[in-house]
Amino acid sequence: MRIAITGKVAIDIRTLVADDRVAVANLLSVNKQTVTSLKKDAHQLKADGRTAIRAGDVVRSDLGLPTS
Repeated sequence: MRIAITGKVAIDIRTLVADDRVAVANLLSVNKQTVTSLKKDAHQLKADGRTAIRAGDVVRSDLGLPTS
């Protein structure tokens, strides 16, 4: 089923998808990293995850749902 979404909600959903792709790419790269590089990249991994969660909360709010 497709739902037509326009306006601010569409922009917020595109932002969520983009932020989520970054977080997923970070998680998929974990198995290719060393312990040293993971320690160095841990801050960025956490920040990207938080960004995706915030974007999800914006979309949930747009849809009238409670945030996480």
